[in-house]
Amino acid sequence: MSTTLRSINFAFNGFAKEGAIPVGECLANNNILTEIDISGNRIPVRSAALLARGLELNESLLTFRVNYLYVYVPLPIDRWVK
Repeated sequence: MSTTLRSINFAFNGFAKEGAIPVGECLANNNILTEIDISGNRIPVRSAALLARGLELNESLLTFRVNYLYVYVPLPIDRWVK
C-alpha cells in the first residue's frame, strides 16, 4: 500500500497569504502531487504570483482547481499602481 500524498484540498479554508506562499514553494519542489484545490480562498496579488511561479516549475500536477478564487490588491492601492 502506497502512503504517498497525491491530492490535497485547501478549498474554502481561508489560507490567504499565509497559505499561498508555502503552497507555491511546495509546488515548485514537488514531483509527486497530481491534484490540488485552492478554490474559495482570498489571495493577495503578490502571493498569487509566487503561487503561479510554483505552478510553472511543477512537472507532476495534472489538476489545479481554483473555482471562486479571489485575488486582490491590498490597500493602499497607490503603492501598487504607478
